[in-house]
Amino acid sequence: MHHRKNFGIAIVPALCLMTGIAAAAPVKVGVLETLSGPQASSGQSYRTAVRYAVDQINAAGGWNGQPVQLLEYDNQGGPAGAADKLKAAAADGVQIIVQGASSAVGGQITEDIRKHNLRNPGREMVYINVGAEALELTGEKCNFHHFRFSGNAQVRTKALVTAMKQANALGTKVYSINQNYSWGQDMEKAIEDNAAAGGYQVVEKTLHDVNKVQDFAPYVTKISASKADAVLTGNWSNDLLLLMKASKAAGLKVRFGTVFLDQPGNLANAGDLAVGHFVAHTFNAEAGAADG
Repeated sequence: MHHRKNFGIAIVPALCLMTGIAAAAPVKVGVLETLSGPQASSGQSYRTAVRYAVDQINAAGGWNGQPVQLLEYDNQGGPAGAADKLKAAAADGVQIIVQGASSAVGGQITEDIRKHNLRNPGREMVYINVGAEALELTGEKCNFHHFRFSGNAQVRTKALVTAMKQANALGTKVYSINQNYSWGQDMEKAIEDNAAAGGYQVVEKTLHDVNKVQDFAPYVTKISASKADAVLTGNWSNDLLLLMKASKAAGLKVRFGTVFLDQPGNLANAGDLAVGHFVAHTFNAEAGAADG
């Protein structure tokens, strides 16, 4: 994965914050991810990247001469599971929590870590956020021990709109479809906010339940009926997979602007339908090695 190098870059500064740890105590990094259920593909990808980053750190001598320990916790795709597993991580002595799949989960983690740190001075935990992109996480829910290494809806949507407009792929009518929680709501607002710059009208907006829709055919029918030239969506994991599958089955002839089309399984599931569509993702200058 091209995210792997970035995880090493993210973890090292967090290790620097752990300078108060006794030299004899190993640093413990906890991956608190969605490792089971319909959202698991995203969480498992983040876990793979963190494993790689920790292996690289340990291959270079570890931290303070000791290997960094990696512990893994399955939040089962929801805030309640994340809260329980964060307690387990704290009991295990984890100092650094890494998570990225789901802003709802990220919101739970950052608040619980804030409270933990207030109650436990000298035993603070650091939250490395590599993919939970809701604006509130660096807004009203921001705290000193939360570090985000990803974009947000406004940044990604502006990039999508700019690229699609330059490629004459945006048109003048856009359909907005997103998941009904903080991230999806941020995306819906960003799509509206960029309408003037993109020269389009949002002909219809849809917010749907997160990972509960099994058949997106009715939504695809609505998109088709709207006569939209393009669809902009922040959907991810199973909700994007099933949306693309239903679009392929219906032969939908619109351009998609996405944030997570390049997640594992999505391109294969979309098949030829993915050709010509757009994804706005974090750029890694080292992904292409010397070729850039």
